[in-house]
Amino acid sequence: MLLCEIFDPYGKNKFSTCRICKSSVHQPGSHYCQGCAYKKGICAMCGKKVLDTKNYKQTSV
Repeated sequence: MLLCEIFDPYGKNKFSTCRICKSSVHQPGSHYCQGCAYKKGICAMCGKKVLDTKNYKQTSV
């Protein structure tokens, strides 16, 4: 294995950015970060609605 093929946690273009807040996501293949997915009630990987958050008082502190 070459030195350039070793995983670089600080490298660029390894993980995509969140479609809502533009921060980096922490899982390969995800489109949304966990904070935005929790606030919207969607799946972080596919973006499908997982739970109805209409009557919830949610905070992500």
